[in-house]
Amino acid sequence: MQSMERALTIAIRRIQDVGINWIFG
Repeated sequence: MQSMERALTIAIRRIQDVGINWIFG
């Protein structure tokens, strides 16, 4: 289950990064 949690965290970070770049880029 830990790997799933890790993947979720990474996905959320990626979405946040893309969102920030999209808004401010």
